[in-house]
Amino acid sequence: MTGTRLCLEATALAADPLGPPRFQDIATAAGGPLAGMARHVRRLGVPAEGVHMAAAPLTSTADLALAALRRLGPPPGGGETLVLLQSGYDQEHHTVPLPRVSQETEWEFTEEFGVSHATGPGGCAAVFALLARVLAPGARATVLIADHSEYGFAPALPSGVVVAVRLVNGPGPWRLTPGRGAAPSAASARRIDTGGPASGWAYALGLLSARDAASHGPLLMCDAAEPADGPWTLLEPAPGAGPLRTGPVRTGAEPVAPLPTGAER
Repeated sequence: MTGTRLCLEATALAADPLGPPRFQDIATAAGGPLAGMARHVRRLGVPAEGVHMAAAPLTSTADLALAALRRLGPPPGGGETLVLLQSGYDQEHHTVPLPRVSQETEWEFTEEFGVSHATGPGGCAAVFALLARVLAPGARATVLIADHSEYGFAPALPSGVVVAVRLVNGPGPWRLTPGRGAAPSAASARRIDTGGPASGWAYALGLLSARDAASHGPLLMCDAAEPADGPWTLLEPAPGAGPLRTGPVRTGAEPVAPLPTGAER
């Protein structure tokens, strides 16, 4: 859909109340389940080095997603599209979070999509690009970016958070432009190097919620490890934009604020 203006309208973040995940390199495990997992991975022909598994149970992705949506609140003017973007499976291997999230949310979703095993900022940029093509004028979509998995690959291990990002095809405080390759020439843009799909957003939300956020100019989210033709997402403040509505949530216990794994340049 040409001429689509995709804008960031509101955000929310839910961190695992059990704290940031603790990961263990399965290649160094001396025994127990992790050593067995390393042998299984090697039998599949996959190097075990760099593969990390969570050393303790995680809160379910569905619980964190529902918490983020409660903090975000219902969209103005009716239903919206819902997208759940996951970096990998959580410990509930035999369940899919999306149906539960849809059924237990108080407002209606007109369409629902699930995307799994997204790594780095590329998954986010691809979903944003798709929404920019299919959202009708005035329509909204919420993207749940779940960087919350029981396994990961060093050095970009899951951050243990779910970020809710509400977008609208229309005016908003921050314009969002996804792309790949050479980024727009925004010399004043602050660059956030991301690892997992949500880690850069967890850091960016703190910048966007500042009272003087717009005065500091655009944000460019990308991955320093990606090649020159890698994906990116550009956030540009609209004239007169104020702080973006965002913040952490309570999920039965005080959440531990995630350490930013993105680095601002």
